Amino acid sequence: MMGMIKAVDCRHALDDLKGESVSLVVTDPPYFLDGMGTDWNNEKLAQRCASTTGTVGGIPKGMKFDRQQGKDLQNFLSPIAEKLFRVLKPGAFCCLFSQARLVHRTAVSLEDTGFEIRDMLAWQYEGQAKAQRVLYHIDRNKNLSEEEKKTWRDGVGDRKTPQVKPQIEPIVLAQKPRIGTFAENWMRHRCGLVDFNMPVIQSDRFPGQLIPCPKVKHKIYGHITPKPVPLLRHLIRMFSHKDALVLDPFAGSGTTGVAAYKESRSFLGFEIDPEMAQKANQRIQNAKEEEDGKERIPSIISVPLAVPKTENPIGITERTSSSSRDTETPMNPCR
Repeated sequence: MMGMIKAVDCRHALDDLKGESVSLVVTDPPYFLDGMGTDWNNEKLAQRCASTTGTVGGIPKGMKFDRQQGKDLQNFLSPIAEKLFRVLKPGAFCCLFSQARLVHRTAVSLEDTGFEIRDMLAWQYEGQAKAQRVLYHIDRNKNLSEEEKKTWRDGVGDRKTPQVKPQIEPIVLAQKPRIGTFAENWMRHRCGLVDFNMPVIQSDRFPGQLIPCPKVKHKIYGHITPKPVPLLRHLIRMFSHKDALVLDPFAGSGTTGVAAYKESRSFLGFEIDPEMAQKANQRIQNAKEEEDGKERIPSIISVPLAVPKTENPIGITERTSSSSRDTETPMNPCR
């Protein structure tokens, strides 16, 4: 089946995947900020976001503080983390993007499921300052006399609200526990080790926690929070092997699919918005057509689905090559 991104809710679609069939998860789930939760509506959010001011409903994006947001995020992610744990191979990595003040909830949802939190990476970019001058609100306060306003202005000075300029987006690096040693697990499942050779970003340096990469404009792909292709290629190249199956349960504009294709990986994505899924599939197809001049085998193929044997499913499976993988032969007990 040549479908790249399926227009389905991942909370249901993940149940149809065969256990231990995925080699890497790279995804950017809803952050539960400013309407970016279970009620996510890309069109409504796009209308609310002013491209020139970067505001949502008159307040800079990400500034509507509510402690319930973190709880809602964790409650949303925890059952999904359980499903991801089931479909990932032993030792496989899971890279979940998050938001700076909610990343702990993302990590806990994964850790409580059984994942090992290996590290926190950070996509580094140049963001827009969101702090607001308090003087503006003092001047507009109708409950204060002019004398009180002057006293408050003198006391506050030019101090601003507590939002430092955003320059990173955290990426929780989680790993499903391996079986045996790192070498044993790799020889059996081709997961659990990292390829630090030839990184996509800063190729002249040993890869670190900070991954600098410019942002892309959401208008290009019609999605409010797209990620740069080089950033996802960087992650995919490090944390999976060629021909491995990469899964993105929140596929959005299809960036992970484009990156997976360019890195010669198989790919499966889920996207709850049918219109967005259609655009994302077209985008991936366009990327494939652009690469037609190069020698490349299409990496979008199928993986066995977890359905009764009485059915005749077509699923998404990793490509095979001349190298042996996932065999049941005895392991070399090297450590």
